[in-house]
Amino acid sequence: MKLLCLVIMLFSVGCDNTRVANDITKNIAKENTSSRFSKSDAVDVGNIEEEKTNNEYFDSFFLKFSSDSVFQLSRVEFPYKITLMEDIGSVTRYISKEDWLFINFSQMQVGEHHLEKKEESNSTVTMIYTLEDTGVYFTYVFNKNKGKWMLTSMEDSST
Repeated sequence: MKLLCLVIMLFSVGCDNTRVANDITKNIAKENTSSRFSKSDAVDVGNIEEEKTNNEYFDSFFLKFSSDSVFQLSRVEFPYKITLMEDIGSVTRYISKEDWLFINFSQMQVGEHHLEKKEESNSTVTMIYTLEDTGVYFTYVFNKNKGKWMLTSMEDSST
């Protein structure tokens, strides 16, 4: 049942509604009180130093990763690991590049959807997605490898 819910969730957030996604992405980029990123997290996307050192800032990477399906596909580590937390233990599944569906993280910050950034270290950031009053709880793990951020795994701890 959890796998079915996960597939439905991935499909629903993977659907490409360009106009809505563009509007949401613009709102995320604006500095306002509804943004999940604080002003201290703001990054100059055009930072030349970032390009010279090939050492990406997470926030500028994540903005592009959330809105560009081709870029997203290039920044997912395959086979993509999904861990489903079940009552009897965990079940691990893998998704191939051919089976990948675009995850529209921009839509995960609207209404009752919440996306929270947690910096584990300089090379690991966790994005936690929750949906109010539903028990949905996904953890997306991003790791920096050779100066580039990659989505490496997801854990579904939904109840």
